[in-house]
Amino acid sequence: MFIARIELAIKPSERSAFRAYVAEEAPLVRALAGCVRYRFSEDVTEPSHVLLYEEWASRAEFEAYKSSPLFTGAGATLGPMLAAPPSSAYYESDDVFTSCAVGAGGARKA
Repeated sequence: MFIARIELAIKPSERSAFRAYVAEEAPLVRALAGCVRYRFSEDVTEPSHVLLYEEWASRAEFEAYKSSPLFTGAGATLGPMLAAPPSSAYYESDDVFTSCAVGAGGARKA
């Protein structure tokens, strides 16, 4: 699995336009091959700070999305709404950590 975490700072004056745009865009991205999760979350103390969390079945499928007109269009539309450049981090994940995962109530899974 390939994971992308992108932090966005939205101009306060653009918050409504941002929310409207991603409400239309998110279902299109979620429908792409390999998209497992694509979710925007607003900071509870500062709603203009937004986290985009993405999970893709593979890095190749994420790269295909990044090369798509959907991604290019999103960048062109969202760019002017940003108060600062996005901060991104990328991760490869597998089940190597499953044996030490913490379950509900903080109990370690066996």
